[in-house]
Amino acid sequence: MELLGSYDPHMKKFVVKKDKIEAWIVKGAQVSPTVNNLMVNYKIWDKPKMQSWKAKKREATKPATEEKVPKVEVVAKEEPVIAEEPAKEAEAVA
Repeated sequence: MELLGSYDPHMKKFVVKKDKIEAWIVKGAQVSPTVNNLMVNYKIWDKPKMQSWKAKKREATKPATEEKVPKVEVVAKEEPVIAEEPAKEAEAVA
């Protein structure tokens, strides 16, 4: 690994070894879009800027799709009926 440069965003300080970077590019290395754009901004080379990030696409809200959940039929559970003896009617004394 070889240190080719550094960037301090707080101090806005960008230090690169242009000759070493170009030597690596000749060997097949590729510069990241961010490094390329920094080098263009600081006028180290005259190449076009690259898109360094891609905005996420917001999808329109989709209607809720039906999930494949087995349908369950709920049946009211009847309580057992306990039969009681018929109430004895009081016999009227005549």
